[in-house]
Amino acid sequence: MRMAKALIFLMILTGMFSHAVHSQYNFVNYNHTNGLPLEEIRTIAEDSLGYIWLGGPLGLARFDGRTFTHYHKGSTSYNLAGNVVNDIAITPEGKVVIVYEDNGVSIYDHKTDSFTSKIYTPSDSTNFPKFVLFFAYIENDTSIYLGGHSEGLYHFNPKTMESRKTNVNFAPYDMLAVPEEEGSFYLTWGGLHKWNRTTGELKKISSSAYAGLRVMNNEIWCNDYIQFLKRFDFDSGKETTYKTDFYGIIRGWTVVDNNLWVGMAEGLEIIDTSSAKVIQVLRAGQSALGIQGNFINDIYQDTKNRVWVATDAGLSVYDPEVLHFERMSFLENSSTYLDAKDPDYKLSLEFYENEIGHITTDSTVSQLSFPSFFHRPVEVVRDDGRVFILFYNGVAEFDPESKSITALNCPYTNAGQRGLIELQIFNNIWFAIYQHQKLMVSWNPENNITDTLQLSGEPRGILPINKNEIWVYGVNVLIKYDPESGKTEEHYAKSKKLYQVGDKIKRIDQIGEDYWISTRMSGIWKAQKNEEGFQFIKLYGVADGVTNNHVRGTQVDEYGNLFIFGGTNFFVLDRVNDRFLTLGGQNDLNMRRIEGFTARDSIVYAMGYKSKSLDLRNWVTPRKHTPIIEKILVNNQLRHQENLETSELRYNENNINIAFTTLEFTNPTSIRHRYRLDTTSSWISLDAGAKNINLSALATGDYHFQLASCILGRPWSKPLNWTFRIAPPFWKQPWFLALMIGLVSAVLFIMYKRRIEQLNKFNSLQLKLADLESESLRAQMNPHFVFNALNSIKSFIIKNDKESAADYLTLFSELVRAVLHNSKQKEISLKSELAALELYLKIENVRLEQKFDYIIHIPDSIYPERIAFPPLIIQPFVENSIWHGFLNKEADCQLDILIRKEEGQLRIDVVDNGIGRAASKKIEKARKRERSYGIAITQNRLHNITSSADVEIIDLYHEDGKSSGTQAIIKLPFKLLTSKN
Repeated sequence: MRMAKALIFLMILTGMFSHAVHSQYNFVNYNHTNGLPLEEIRTIAEDSLGYIWLGGPLGLARFDGRTFTHYHKGSTSYNLAGNVVNDIAITPEGKVVIVYEDNGVSIYDHKTDSFTSKIYTPSDSTNFPKFVLFFAYIENDTSIYLGGHSEGLYHFNPKTMESRKTNVNFAPYDMLAVPEEEGSFYLTWGGLHKWNRTTGELKKISSSAYAGLRVMNNEIWCNDYIQFLKRFDFDSGKETTYKTDFYGIIRGWTVVDNNLWVGMAEGLEIIDTSSAKVIQVLRAGQSALGIQGNFINDIYQDTKNRVWVATDAGLSVYDPEVLHFERMSFLENSSTYLDAKDPDYKLSLEFYENEIGHITTDSTVSQLSFPSFFHRPVEVVRDDGRVFILFYNGVAEFDPESKSITALNCPYTNAGQRGLIELQIFNNIWFAIYQHQKLMVSWNPENNITDTLQLSGEPRGILPINKNEIWVYGVNVLIKYDPESGKTEEHYAKSKKLYQVGDKIKRIDQIGEDYWISTRMSGIWKAQKNEEGFQFIKLYGVADGVTNNHVRGTQVDEYGNLFIFGGTNFFVLDRVNDRFLTLGGQNDLNMRRIEGFTARDSIVYAMGYKSKSLDLRNWVTPRKHTPIIEKILVNNQLRHQENLETSELRYNENNINIAFTTLEFTNPTSIRHRYRLDTTSSWISLDAGAKNINLSALATGDYHFQLASCILGRPWSKPLNWTFRIAPPFWKQPWFLALMIGLVSAVLFIMYKRRIEQLNKFNSLQLKLADLESESLRAQMNPHFVFNALNSIKSFIIKNDKESAADYLTLFSELVRAVLHNSKQKEISLKSELAALELYLKIENVRLEQKFDYIIHIPDSIYPERIAFPPLIIQPFVENSIWHGFLNKEADCQLDILIRKEEGQLRIDVVDNGIGRAASKKIEKARKRERSYGIAITQNRLHNITSSADVEIIDLYHEDGKSSGTQAIIKLPFKLLTSKN
């Protein structure tokens, strides 16, 4: 029997237990005080996303648990056909269909957050009702039947908004497809009819059925005009009739926990479906259980088994998932302890009033007397059929037959010795704790031998393991005690884990091989025994369902289930999912007034001021909550997402607002949300009540948005996912960079060709030959340099280093302009040549990341702006130093360009401290590179200009014979610019 009950409780926790009959039901109410915009509600429906839709004389409202959205005719934001809502229905694809008493139909689309409406126009003739619409039956996404109050039945296509009148001239109060007969329907109006839409045949089946058609488990249910509801079995032909106590129109009905709930004008009746008897009546406006209003208009059960009751004063909802602590018929006074282990009676202890109550199975309560010297009852202890009561200053025995309490002659019964807080009887040995005296006293009744253990800390409890191992725990206390030898072993100081929680141990419970160590402020630990005492396995805290780490008490019931009394709630361990579940509703108990609790036979008794109990036999596993993305705004424009598929956004569509919600109707303030933009990044928690996420100025790239929700204390939901990509701008696309490089190269090439043509026209044959040699030089030098420079610009652009790219491009353009300008002339000023040379040096130094230093030295006696100089003479020698001298050198690269007048000639020295010509040739030979002919061509060009020009290249060495660089000496006739030049 014990194992069977433990299995039953496990089934309760996993949601497989059949519900017992509720003795009481609790409703959450909504009216104008908490945001309901409708004073009266006539009809209720749940859409495919889980929103609750409400209709009444003041329009339409959608409810997500936290916010009511009001839709009414005349609103500038929405196009609605009327205001007085008579019926709401949902299409298979999730559109909401609303019919109005003021003659019209509206269809709401979640994807666009908009309504499409139709009202009667003269062009409709007889194919759309002119007057009251009160009924809608959804056949499929393109077929809806509308009931006109006095005009008959109409067929309506919500896709085309076209309608036509059928041959049914009465408007049915309800309509239902006949199972396995396509095109046939049950209709109710003055009886039950069967209609074939293809043939138009209309056949009356019964004159008693009136409305409320529904098929469940191969049975058809319907109710007549007043008091009666019928249930017809298709297979057996058996008919069952249920009669309500109230006399009046049935306003709606549903089945809850195998009971029939019938909404009448005056209240809600609960009928046992097996006996057909009314077992409970909840009167509207008078029920202590929360149904508000004077008249019930509708009753509706949603897909989560919540029951919604519409009244003339608002909305009431019952959620079977949430069980509430209820006042007990006994224990009218406050209590601190309840012993419920005996099925024939219970004992209640009142700590402060010094009273003991005896409670019989019929909830009769009587006060028991006890010897006057006893003070403050603490707990009830049972051993081998005997019942003992532990007082603050002794032990008494209770006789269930005589209901008498007598003092027990034992070492603990002492009027002068007080402070007892716990008594354990194990192997016929008694163990008791004196808290403030810091004592543990053991007593063997057989030989009347006592043993007193003085403790260093304040004890809280005793945990017997076996006859040679008793543990005493508490504040700074964890001692193993051997009753036979009297030896003790201190474990508190041995373990680092125990040191962390040892001064806060509240209680230790054992379930199988697991030990549960609860603390005052650090949650509860699961541990197992080892040689050192306890091995800590896991700490259960907020993330594991214990919403408050302040544990005030624990208890293990007769089925091995662990209960926690925390600072804010009661919890029970879900062993299947290894976490704790919250018990009771949000405001059931004043936790500060709770003194203790007892868990027995799947009932939790919360003891204290106004003691209450919670019956877990009706509990179901809490449902999972999943967030809903209501809409996505991109740059403040609605973006339609079809099932949140991957989205491609432009680079400037980077301001995103995501509106979301999680549907929770009985405890919406407990909902929490979190999100992240990548599956590997940390979650970002949102404030309670948040309904929007603003993502501003997002960088280009790929994003995997995830949104999760939970009810406080429960696991997080499976994330809702939306993958989107923000593309880079076109000027950062690879194709654009390639195009720009190609265009620049083409422009330079065209400009270069034009220059060649101009030089060919204005130079003599000899000079043409020299210029052709010069062009040969540039054919070797210029494209190589140009493309290297362009590659450097490309590198800066790819790295998004816009400033460096701009600076580099400026230098490059100035050099190109200088080269093109100088190339037009035979001679330029030395100043212009040096300016172009310095641009080239800066560009190469930036490209090589400032690898070398350089100096251009001109004595004051020389005026470079007045000296004539052939263009592009020095640059090849400088290029040679950089590419062959510095490129393979690690650091300390120096280039000196010295200009002076010497014996009527202009002398230019290009000196570098590179690796030298010999080392450079070896490297080039190893890499199979061809030598540059730029210097040789320059030498030939100088000789063509003047025979007195000379070029000399000298290898430089250190004293130890190692190469120290190269020196190039260029000599030209010293010549001043003429006015013509």
